Amino acid sequence: MSFGGSVSAMITSLKNNARPKKKILFDKKDTNWKNVNSDLKKIPEKKVSKQKLRQIRNKLTAENSRDNYKKFIVLIISILMTGWLFYWFFYT
Repeated sequence: MSFGGSVSAMITSLKNNARPKKKILFDKKDTNWKNVNSDLKKIPEKKVSKQKLRQIRNKLTAENSRDNYKKFIVLIISILMTGWLFYWFFYT
């Protein structure tokens, strides 16, 4: 097998031509995370009343049921069309 030298040369060439790895943000030495305000590290939370949450839940439920109905209709139409095409191709 005479390809041993050419393959190793190719691997060496690929290693030499590889792009340098990007540094990760946390590996940088100049970043000082101790001085960051603790309020900036948290996700802001907003207080919402139970009535507003109920309205949002009802709205999302209505939207999801409409979307599911549309998907069901498309599924039924595609099954009927597929059946019709099989019948048309194989029995006519």
